[in-house]
Amino acid sequence: MGLLSRETIMAAIEALRFREHSQIEEFVLRFGLEDAAGSGGIAPRTAALMAYIVHHSDDKGPNGSALALEVVEYVVDELVSRERRASGLRYRGEDGRLYLAAP
Repeated sequence: MGLLSRETIMAAIEALRFREHSQIEEFVLRFGLEDAAGSGGIAPRTAALMAYIVHHSDDKGPNGSALALEVVEYVVDELVSRERRASGLRYRGEDGRLYLAAP
């Protein structure tokens, strides 16, 4: 098992709150998990993704790091982006640092 616990991985996937199959498809394509998503409704497909990532957490992700780590990084970035869009805050930072600035 890698750096992240199964609970962390599962919570990260749950935090994405997939509501549509298109959201799952985008996630699957982003991480090359076409064979891992299973079939059926959103809940079984989400569970299949969780199980795959938990059992293959140390496999290389698309960026060369551990799959589970890349997934959690993506989830954090996605949740921050959603919050930013909802709150009207914008990021700026040509130096690579994250800043919050009022619109």
